[in-house]
Parts: sequence; C-alpha cells; structure tokens
Amino acid sequence: MHVVDLNDGRPHDPRPVLAGPWRYLRLLQLEPGAAEQLPAGDVEYAAYVVEGEGTAETGAGDFALAAGNSLVLLRGAGATFTAGRAGFTVYLEAVDAPPR
Repeated sequence: MHVVDLNDGRPHDPRPVLAGPWRYLRLLQLEPGAAEQLPAGDVEYAAYVVEGEGTAETGAGDFALAAGNSLVLLRGAGATFTAGRAGFTVYLEAVDAPPR
C-alpha cells in the first residue's frame, strides 16, 4: 500500500508500487486564467477534469473542457491547459508509450 497527497500539485511516480508503464500521476490545479503546458514526447496522457472549466490547446485544435470531461493525448502530442474564470483542476496520468 502506498498513499500520496496529490493536493501538493507535484508529479508522483507510482512505479515503486505499480508494475505498469506509469510515468507520473498529478493533480494540476490552476488559478483563474493560469496556464500550464504538457510537453509532447514519449508519453501518453489521460486528463480528467475534476473541477472547474478551461481549455486544452493541442496540435489537433482547441477543446473546451469542464468537470466530468476527459482528454487523451497520444504519444508525441502535447497540450496547454488554460483555466477559466473559476479555476481548473485536472487529474493527469502520464504513461510511457513506445513508438507505434
């Protein structure tokens, strides 16, 4: 059993306790109008909007997101998340992804 506090906003490495190709788990909390970029690379992302609303700017377009929505970014795709007027909380999972 392993417990971490995702509220600190830092990426947490689950590999010491999980056998999958996990890179990190993170709770991204953005203040109104703030933005943060997820870099493109050799990972795939799953993003789940926990609270608030905002946008995700990707190479495939801009997407409006709100609580209850999810967004998957394939290997090589990055995104910039920008919080709306009430802020934005997104649970992120990043996993190692081999080339297709």
